[in-house]
Amino acid sequence: MFKFVKWKSCLIIFVSSIFLAFGLFNVHSLSGVTEGGVLGATLLLDNWLGITPAITTVILNVIWIMNVFTTAIIQRLVIIRRAIFLSLRIIMR
Repeated sequence: MFKFVKWKSCLIIFVSSIFLAFGLFNVHSLSGVTEGGVLGATLLLDNWLGITPAITTVILNVIWIMNVFTTAIIQRLVIIRRAIFLSLRIIMR
């Protein structure tokens, strides 16, 4: 089922997640310094509303991924529309 998944890639993702979790709770949260993006929004929601980063990270990443895919689909539709318009314009000459 998961023949394309490589163990080395999974290990790298796991180790990277450990570093991110360590930095999130032991550096960023304690020092009050934050970044932009999902990590910054996660820390702000934790600080302001007390919502755990375990929940907000997943929600914000899903929203971001849906936005990326939606934008990509819209861009492809615009390209297809332009190609059709130019093809019809050439044919009508």
